[in-house]
Amino acid sequence: MTLAPGSDNQRLVTQVVLALGALALFALFALIVLPGILGEGRVEPTQPSGQKSAAASEGWLDRAEAPAEKGHEIPPIVPAEVLTPNLKLLIRGRTLFAKNCVPCHGPSGKGDGPSAESQNPRPRDFTVQTGWKNGFRVTDIFKTVTDGIKGTGMAGYDFMPPRDRMALVHAVRAFGTFDHGQEDAALIEALSAQFRTAGGQVPNRVPVSQAIAKLGSEFSAPRPLRAPAPGDPAVDVFRKAVADPARVAQALTASKGWRTDASALARVAVGGAPANGFRTSIATLPAEDWETLRVLLEKSLGEAPAP
Repeated sequence: MTLAPGSDNQRLVTQVVLALGALALFALFALIVLPGILGEGRVEPTQPSGQKSAAASEGWLDRAEAPAEKGHEIPPIVPAEVLTPNLKLLIRGRTLFAKNCVPCHGPSGKGDGPSAESQNPRPRDFTVQTGWKNGFRVTDIFKTVTDGIKGTGMAGYDFMPPRDRMALVHAVRAFGTFDHGQEDAALIEALSAQFRTAGGQVPNRVPVSQAIAKLGSEFSAPRPLRAPAPGDPAVDVFRKAVADPARVAQALTASKGWRTDASALARVAVGGAPANGFRTSIATLPAEDWETLRVLLEKSLGEAPAP
């Protein structure tokens, strides 16, 4: 059997179309499905033992949620080691600059970072001599890094150790090749004196969410107030005053001084009603009933602990 001359061409075209379709499907699979499959079992690398995680260092997006860090001693700074730039300080300063300053000031310090367009005034260009609000001497830049500049996007970095702030100072100055002028001897001496006494203790740090969870697990709500037994003369006072026994118990347990006298109890009860569980009508409670209520509440919550 002999095929018509056009049959081979038609078959070839069909095969090409099928091949292209298969390639398109494979490309979609590679772009959409494959990354998710590969990512499911991926494990992020962990920090070697004893090293501080990058998340806990400068540049962490939410400082309140930075990973836990053990407290440590900060030794005083030898002024001569930080007032003059050296290779170690400059490397440290460039690292800190990349983590904290590039979004505004850009990688070359020209004030052209990705967020610069949205800021008014624009971030400082460190490569030019004009426009420095606090000046460009060592002491000037240290003040700016520490306190920030009000009315601008420049925040203060007083939480950063002084040695790191000085590393940033030298990194910033290195962007400008212009003459930065003579330092003020009195200001340099004042800064040196500050460094000599800059030691201290950095406390242990935990993420705020972890601290809240810990407090929540340790919290023990006080038992609700016990209403007087039927027939007790104080039962009517209790009903007039208390709307939510559990909230009253919690509010009084957290408060101090209400046990002193009836007036102190009145200030706490009326001032926080109705959120504290007392009725708003408690403000009209007769004077003679306040002492009855105070004694009743003390008995229900237990005697005050000994000082």
